[in-house]
Amino acid sequence: VAEKIKEWGVKRKINVIPTGVTEAQFENPDRKKIRDRYKIQDLEIILVLISRLTEEKNVEFLVRALILVIKKYPNTKLLLGGEGYLTEKLKNISRENNIADKVIFSGLVPKHEMKDYLAAGDIFVHASKSETQGMILSEAMYMGLPIVAINAMGAKDLIENNINGLLVKDSLEEFSRGVELLINDSSLRKVLGNNAKKIAKEKYTSKVCAEEMLKVYYEEAIAGKI
Repeated sequence: VAEKIKEWGVKRKINVIPTGVTEAQFENPDRKKIRDRYKIQDLEIILVLISRLTEEKNVEFLVRALILVIKKYPNTKLLLGGEGYLTEKLKNISRENNIADKVIFSGLVPKHEMKDYLAAGDIFVHASKSETQGMILSEAMYMGLPIVAINAMGAKDLIENNINGLLVKDSLEEFSRGVELLINDSSLRKVLGNNAKKIAKEKYTSKVCAEEMLKVYYEEAIAGKI
């Protein structure tokens, strides 16, 4: 967004400070709670997305890309948390492709259960191309999930390719291949997930981001450097 603002002709200095993860909300997650609720087996790989199920979140693309994955890897399921006007269409797409039993529509995820839904997952999947930040990405990182996302605004600022996730082209085949790579390589999933958690703790907690904000106010704005 800062780059867009510059393109629009804003000449003044722009400080980019993300919204931080409130760490207290993610203490003591329970992976088993959500997996038990939806009868998910221990060896099943769960792809998770928590999002509005609307067009701007590109969720139809996501489901169609993951149909390719689920048909190839029947021990894989998609957990979709959230509500939106595309819900019924996505359910129909799942039924038409004979994977309805592999796609879990949880409805709106209560804030206090967000940590448990993320903990239940193995890979976070994200296809939105219109995020300013994508707070859910920071939260998924904090929970130690490797991420597969389209290389687009928002995601590309948080995800370091092959470090804490995979950035892929805007293509059903490319997206599905990225997910398949992580399904097949549990060691890579673990490395990327651990890196994601480390980066989130270093850069994207509410404390870290508040300190950055104070630094801008005190050291630059009040000192007259802006």
